Amino acid sequence: MPWELETEFQYAPITRRQTAEELPEHYEAAVLNELGEVLLHPLVEDELLVALPLVAKHTEQDCAIKSDAMSWGELPKEAEKPNPFAVLQKLKK
Repeated sequence: MPWELETEFQYAPITRRQTAEELPEHYEAAVLNELGEVLLHPLVEDELLVALPLVAKHTEQDCAIKSDAMSWGELPKEAEKPNPFAVLQKLKK
């Protein structure tokens, strides 16, 4: 499913002397790793996952079913499947 994403976010690195509560409210805290670096890949990945829609979306034309693909009436005998719980029904008796 192709989907165009557009999102904005602002991070500020948090040092050992700072806490996330000290940042202005429009910034999110970016925790530094043991080398003092911000790992951008997980930050961007998380933001993109949050920006995705909860449910897949598509146009009505993509959802249309052709009338010749539909079948009406009873199924032929070869299309009927045996009930997988028939064995349990026999055990019950």
